[in-house]
Amino acid sequence: MDTELTRRSLLKAHAAAIAAATAGISLPAHAQSVPGGVEALEIKWSKAP
Repeated sequence: MDTELTRRSLLKAHAAAIAAATAGISLPAHAQSVPGGVEALEIKWSKAP
């Protein structure tokens, strides 16, 4: 995702976050890429004993 962050969009997002926090609503965060790719996380998926 290659979006340009403008001052206007930053202020709008900040205002939305403040309004949501005041109302007790949580907003979803944007997904961010992982440096080195997903393989760099070394996540082990296994069942619990």
